[in-house]
Amino acid sequence: MDKISTGDVTLLRAKMLEAGRSPVYVNDMLKILKLLVGFAVKQDILKKLPFRVQFLKVQKKPRSIVPASQVSLP
Repeated sequence: MDKISTGDVTLLRAKMLEAGRSPVYVNDMLKILKLLVGFAVKQDILKKLPFRVQFLKVQKKPRSIVPASQVSLP
């Protein structure tokens, strides 16, 4: 685990995106990896997190809007 570098994680993220994975899926993978390595830090197996990678920005789906012309009031 201590041999994982920022470059390794960035390369993994790029390969997952090339393989057609969604940005949400890739972010979930990064969260799990960070959780596991963070656990090793808390258990004093590692001194600190050996990588630093930003999560991908994901646009949330916009809310659907009903046009006023389709709304009927009693």
